[in-house]
Amino acid sequence: MGAELLQLLSFRTTIERCATVLKPLGLDLLSILSHKSAEPFHDPTVSMTSITAIQVALVDFLRTLKVPVDGIIGYGTGEIGCAYADGCITLEQAMLIVYHIGLSIRESELPLDSTVEVGLSLRKAE
Repeated sequence: MGAELLQLLSFRTTIERCATVLKPLGLDLLSILSHKSAEPFHDPTVSMTSITAIQVALVDFLRTLKVPVDGIIGYGTGEIGCAYADGCITLEQAMLIVYHIGLSIRESELPLDSTVEVGLSLRKAE
């Protein structure tokens, strides 16, 4: 996943930065992205961090091309990519956020294809 994009210097540089953040957590991002099989991606920690790393690297790549941005939108882990693109979080924060979301999903043992959206204010949640 994304292996061809690693040939682009700015893309690869960002992926390597993401890999540096994830390595102490036990994830070898470069190996995962170079893997020919979809097997590693059955783990939400692997799939979600990989997708977010690619999003972050694409943001940086498009910035090097000076592509103007009129707006950004994301859903799920795409919201993390959007927060990075908007400058609300750093690359390091993006990787740590998505890693822990994936880890929480993996450890919850809930079905991977389920989604819940709750319209609840903070006050009501407390």
